[in-house]
Amino acid sequence: MLTRKSFLIFICLIVVIYVFAPIQLKDKYKKFMAEPTWGLLEKSQVDDETIEEAIDRLITAHNDNANSHIGAGKSLNTHKTQATVDHPAGSVVYDKLPRNSIDLKKLLETEFMMMTCFESIDAWNATDADGAGGRTLNILGLRIYTSAIDGQMSLVGTEAWTGAHIVNFAKNMFFQTSVRFGAATNQTAFITMGETKYFGFKVLDGTLYAVHQDGGGETTTEITGITLTNINIYKAIFDYTNSKILFYVNGVLKATHTTDLPAGTDAFSFYYYLETGENAVKYMYVKDLLLTRER
Repeated sequence: MLTRKSFLIFICLIVVIYVFAPIQLKDKYKKFMAEPTWGLLEKSQVDDETIEEAIDRLITAHNDNANSHIGAGKSLNTHKTQATVDHPAGSVVYDKLPRNSIDLKKLLETEFMMMTCFESIDAWNATDADGAGGRTLNILGLRIYTSAIDGQMSLVGTEAWTGAHIVNFAKNMFFQTSVRFGAATNQTAFITMGETKYFGFKVLDGTLYAVHQDGGGETTTEITGITLTNINIYKAIFDYTNSKILFYVNGVLKATHTTDLPAGTDAFSFYYYLETGENAVKYMYVKDLLLTRER
């Protein structure tokens, strides 16, 4: 018969065996059986391709399958059926557009458009010049020139009929014109849509500015790196929808204006102004003009 002391010793031995024996066995197992890298295991006893190799093979086959992701609800199908496909600006290049895929009917559905190479300025009904200043026409271009007297000007503009203003600051508008100056300094020039309220470009002495006028005061941003005596393409977008004006030179965004934007209308549809700042003739050469306005 077990004594009380023997019984307690027996119980302790059982506890020791059940607690420590599994740990010892596990340690011994680790010594003989290293833990395997799952991806390097063979798929089965009859196929020695590893799991990682199988994954790579299946991914390659998926990528090579032209029908991947085109089913309803899949990524390519969703991209194809989106109402608006948004790609980075400039990512769709000209050679990807079929001939005649975009015509004037589409471009002018919601906009007025005027485009000229100045074959005539008969309808430019707001032309003026001081002294011997004036303008001449040539093939594909207009030359505006001042007299040789400091402070005298020459301008070419067109004024709309009352109630038929093209320049309406509650509409989206745009213009682009190619211009070269005969000199880089001692002159003031404006290239704008509008005359009292306007947006466009200003040259003061030899400095180019993005400019807009709300009827009270000008807002300007200096533009650097442009040689005025070269032909440059000046483009400005009045984005009424997003309350900003974008100014580009030779396709590069140079300034954005978002404060004190013009409102209402202006009688002048477009306005080229040149003033000499010395006793010398100044020239502005205008090659073309394109402008649009939302209907």
